Amino acid sequence: MKKVKVLQFTVAKTKGGRTLYVLNNWKQIDKEKFQFDFITFNRELDFEQDLVKEGCRVWHLSCYPEDDREQFIKEFDDILDQGYDIIHIHTSYWKDTIVEERAKIKGIKKIIIHAHNMGAGATLTKSEDDLIKRRHYEIRDRITENLGTDYWTCSSEAAQWLYGDKIPCSRIKRMNTAIDVEGFAYKPIVRDELRKEWGLESKFVLGSVGRFAYQKNHSFMINVFFETKKKIPGAALLLRGEGELKEELEAQIRDLSLQDDVKFVGRIDQVGKVLSAMDIFLMPSLFEGFPAALVEAQASGLPCIVSDLVSNETEITPLVCYEPLVINEWVKTIEAIYRKHENRISRHKEVREAGYEIRDQIKRIEEAYLEGIIEVDE
Repeated sequence: MKKVKVLQFTVAKTKGGRTLYVLNNWKQIDKEKFQFDFITFNRELDFEQDLVKEGCRVWHLSCYPEDDREQFIKEFDDILDQGYDIIHIHTSYWKDTIVEERAKIKGIKKIIIHAHNMGAGATLTKSEDDLIKRRHYEIRDRITENLGTDYWTCSSEAAQWLYGDKIPCSRIKRMNTAIDVEGFAYKPIVRDELRKEWGLESKFVLGSVGRFAYQKNHSFMINVFFETKKKIPGAALLLRGEGELKEELEAQIRDLSLQDDVKFVGRIDQVGKVLSAMDIFLMPSLFEGFPAALVEAQASGLPCIVSDLVSNETEITPLVCYEPLVINEWVKTIEAIYRKHENRISRHKEVREAGYEIRDQIKRIEEAYLEGIIEVDE
């Protein structure tokens, strides 16, 4: 049987956000039926050799279309000429439509546009974010149903942000941000081991998993933690991630004399273990699509305090509390959870039953990939 060739556009250097979503799907996809190849704007990927060993091709583009349109088209067209049946375009916002246009010109049978966010996650400042939003809305106002063949989204809010009223709801397919739920089950033994290793044995640990970027709003989180320490002296903050704002956050931590109370653990891969070590999960994001980290935290049985700017569709379990970005409100909620001190139980089975198990979700993706291109098997 001839494999269906799927081109994933694009993946980033590290495993996070949209890239993690793509890699999770690649891990679970039926590799007898589907061939995944990947496009990136990075010179190398942290996980590139793993993909190559499994028979995937990784294409490296040397420039963005806004930097050198002619060169981008040349390189991108050369890739499209390799005989792909599907291009799966993972995006957060509009800054161009050249990818979709070239894919159509080159006769790609299925052009999937997939909304993953409610904003421009790569921005560093509010002014930069505002500039990108203006461009986004300009392009969104002129897109048509014919731009792609399929329209996917992680949430209704992400669909509204990316498609507005230009794509009918009937044409938009919801694809859950699924995880390997068993891998995020709460494990008390792992919790004790990590807390001992990190010097957190007697601490009440607030935690976060996410890139250190404007979108994730870590500065607010650190201010919340500073005020929390006044109420709960034994509190600690555990941060898993890396990113462009790390130095700024470290400076903020020094200014508040919190160096001994904040633990950075980098990009440790086994996020499920990190979550087991926490007592509360914090997500004060300025915007999100449907963050996998919040699904993972709920599977681990963690109380989650989340910005009210995040979709309430993320409330898979009763563990999620949405709060406005007001420091005192977050501190009150943290205190209430601390005083209540409920015994923690894993919620991974609930998350699976709600439809967020990757092995179940991948079947929907495979079916959606095959719709309209089954003739490639003949």
